[in-house]
Amino acid sequence: MGDPRQVARPANILVFKPGPIGDFLHSLPVVYALRKKYPRAHLCVVTSRELSDLIEANPLVDEKVYVPSGLFRGDIRGFLRFAREVRALRPDVFVDLRSNVKSFLLRNLSGARTVLAYRKQRKPKRGERRLHAVENLLRTVFPLTGNVSELEYPIHLREEDVRAADAFLDAQTGSGRGDRRIVVLNPTVGQAIPSRLWPPEYFARLGERIGRELGAAVVLTGAPSDREYCGKIAEGLDPQPVVAAGELTLGQTAALIRRADLLVSGDTGPLHVAAAVGTRVVGLYGSVSTERSRPIGEGHVVLKRELWCLPCEEKVCPLGTTQCMKDITPEEVLGEVRKALDAVAPPPRPPGGTGG
Repeated sequence: MGDPRQVARPANILVFKPGPIGDFLHSLPVVYALRKKYPRAHLCVVTSRELSDLIEANPLVDEKVYVPSGLFRGDIRGFLRFAREVRALRPDVFVDLRSNVKSFLLRNLSGARTVLAYRKQRKPKRGERRLHAVENLLRTVFPLTGNVSELEYPIHLREEDVRAADAFLDAQTGSGRGDRRIVVLNPTVGQAIPSRLWPPEYFARLGERIGRELGAAVVLTGAPSDREYCGKIAEGLDPQPVVAAGELTLGQTAALIRRADLLVSGDTGPLHVAAAVGTRVVGLYGSVSTERSRPIGEGHVVLKRELWCLPCEEKVCPLGTTQCMKDITPEEVLGEVRKALDAVAPPPRPPGGTGG
């Protein structure tokens, strides 16, 4: 809808991207590309309230609007009220990075003269390569920004979240002396995508060996709903890891990950948080394409098996085995952790720096 050439200098740009943590972080380069191209435009990001910790401190966004919880779950009146709020923002350009039926309705009710809608690359055409999710999202705004040659990716953290994470780590691990390494293990990937789950007993074995053999402090992180799961992994281990799941907010967890020397995780939000804040990652990949969702930046390690059924891109293993994840052994991951902690080179930095 609308011709981008008619809005060569848009006054108001709205970027719509609610959803999971990793998907939202992958949309940030779009925000940076728009700000760089249109430094005087009023830039508004509409996203999920649960993600506010990752956007509130961002100095390049003029306005943050949060989608009411449960908005898209059959509440028609609530949806129309929110649509009126969006229309009141008077966007010249509506950048729809969600691109589903409900976002289609919202963008058409927004009054925007120009709509740019994301189109996911389902399968590369002959002669094409598989795009990373960031590249795919950036294509959405090419009519306004042109080809983006320099990727800018950092998130900006609130100072109060950084202080809270530092206090938590110093109290729980004794790392305030500055002579103890910190390895964060993120054992969960969400109940909706069990095909990406590395076995909990593998995380337990890995965490214990990191503590015993490498002397690093091990922290298990996750959402509040993951506390019991992480607690069971930590149960009986010697030395005991710190269970941070349920103890920290999303912003504080991001700050904790930034403070760490390394994060080990499947393909889920905290892995992409680590890449954004410049913490080295050992990524455990199974059903998903690493070309599409590998951690952004240099210096990360991705472990993946080449099985005949991959990448299936399914949320639940069609074979019922999740063999692709089980074949990645704790001993192999420990070797990569050891190499990462022994590395003389500085940790990877995300494009554009780490933010504040």
